[in-house]
Amino acid sequence: MSGTAFILILLSVVLHVGWNFLCKANKHPNLAFYFVANLLAALLLTPLLFVARLDWLQLDWRFWLAVFFSDFFEAIYSIGLFKAYSKNDISLVYPMARALPVLMIPIVTLSFGIGSIPNNIALAGMAVVAIGCIIMPQERLSDLNWRMLLSRSMLPIVTAAIGTTGYTLMDKIATAKTLAISASPRIVTLGAYLCIIQFGIALFILVYMLAASDEGWRDIRSTMRSPGAYLCGVFSFSAYFLVLGAMGFVSNVSYLQAFRQMSLPLGVFAGVWFLNERLTLPKIFGTIMVVAGLLLTVI
Repeated sequence: MSGTAFILILLSVVLHVGWNFLCKANKHPNLAFYFVANLLAALLLTPLLFVARLDWLQLDWRFWLAVFFSDFFEAIYSIGLFKAYSKNDISLVYPMARALPVLMIPIVTLSFGIGSIPNNIALAGMAVVAIGCIIMPQERLSDLNWRMLLSRSMLPIVTAAIGTTGYTLMDKIATAKTLAISASPRIVTLGAYLCIIQFGIALFILVYMLAASDEGWRDIRSTMRSPGAYLCGVFSFSAYFLVLGAMGFVSNVSYLQAFRQMSLPLGVFAGVWFLNERLTLPKIFGTIMVVAGLLLTVI
């Protein structure tokens, strides 16, 4: 990995942890925070819709169906993350929400005959991730209980992970179709695609907010007076673009994926250092195992 790729990914990792930290640190948590962040990201990306040299009308109904479900699962992810951060520490939510999809995606793809069976090292890595996820939410190492993952406090984290799994698979289908017809550089094409996705996420969240509460518009007006949601929007799409930029400076994308896992211990550190969250032995050992397992899956 070149020095340029290292710097870009390091900045991406910090920004990714940063926007999650802003979500958790928000003193008045509500879904309007996520709505404003996604809408701002969409507006900032809008120029790429006009710069990208691609004809959206060439894309068939399968593409637009994938976009619809990507937005749907992104909204599920945002709602799950919002509820998870409302009930749990970032030092627990962040690593688990990032790690669980590593287990879910292979299960879904293999169930539907998509992709190949992971090699033995990757399977071993997934097993280590699973054990780490079981350890992390425990109060004590002596009280290991896998049923903890099914508890009410863990449900929002699992929901966020399901959302991540769904939009990852849908984005894989949709971006492949977009890149196939585009005459623009990859980063411009994917930026234009991301713009459409961000508008869709904002719309789904808005519909959910208005259907679930009579105070949706009031929450939005209140959130728009706070800089946190705007910073979150800038951080989230900037982190994505830095990853895309780094792809041009690595010989093997697995190096990039491996280094991105450094965001997990940083997320735990941010919660413990800045928010005074408890650093328990299960969190320490669980996070170490999750990072080790994730590294094994990208070897």
